[in-house]
Parts: sequence; structure tokens; C-alpha cells
Amino acid sequence: MNKQTLALLGILITGCAATHDPSYTKITTQEIKPITYDYAIPNTSKKDLFNRARDHFATVYGDSRSVIRVQDLESGMILGKGVIDWKLSTGSWLIPYINCSSSYDVRFVAKENKARLQLELVQGIVPGSECRWDLPTVSGYKEIQTSFNAISTSLEKALNGQGNVESLKNF
Repeated sequence: MNKQTLALLGILITGCAATHDPSYTKITTQEIKPITYDYAIPNTSKKDLFNRARDHFATVYGDSRSVIRVQDLESGMILGKGVIDWKLSTGSWLIPYINCSSSYDVRFVAKENKARLQLELVQGIVPGSECRWDLPTVSGYKEIQTSFNAISTSLEKALNGQGNVESLKNF
């Protein structure tokens, strides 16, 4: 191989490595911010909001004990952990992406007539994840944020008395 071909190959490799494609660029720890959702639920006690959230987490996650680490009715607080999936693009048509997982913290507080949910990504490799990335890519983080929004929407329904447990009670 002549020197010109080697130089051209070097430029191409450097150019590919320097791209800022969100499918391949890992986020930094500074980009991780807690995402907070506030809910106004008129005429609902702190106890009812707490119980609805606890029941919701139990039905959504299958077993609330696997998610909830701390729950205190008096303070209206639920603290827990979850695992969320995102896709890592491979750039190949044969296997277009690899399924990846990341951990996140769940923080919930109920007060009279209102509640707050906070979800925050946690850096680290999730055991059993197909990829070994400790943080998602930029596009993976956007997927996670979309999933966080869906979690919030389903929790809001439960807080308003429209969750799976409440629908079971209406017979």
C-alpha cells in the first residue's frame, strides 16, 4: 500500500471517529439531570395519593419490592430504583441495534392534593445488559426521556384514580 492510500485511509478513519452522530456519542455525567413531574390532584389526601402511587408501582413493575427501596406513608415518600431499556445503533443492516439497559432512581412524594415524581438516570453497567455501556448514547438518552414521560403519564392516571387497581375495584 502506498503512502497516499495510507494517508487517505487515516483521514477517513479519523473523520469517522470524530463524527458527533447521536447514535454513537455517549452522554456525559454532566448531561444527566433529574426529570421532575408535578401533579395537582384536587380533593385527594396525601394517604390516597401515596397508596395509589405504591399500587401503581406494584402493578407496573410486577413486584413493588423489586423497585421500591423505601416507603413512608407519614412523609408520603417512596424511593426506589428501576431499569430502563434503550437501543445502541450498530450501523449494520444485518443487526441494526443492540438492546441496552440503564438504571434510574425513582423518587416520589405525596402531599395533600399534589404529588411529585422525579426520575434520574444512574451511571453504571446493568448486569445482563447486551451492551456494556455505563451511560447511553445521546439518542439512547432521548429514548429514555421518552420512556420517563410515559411512566409519568401512567402514574398521573393512577393518581387520578384511573389506574389498573382502581378499575379492578369498580364492579
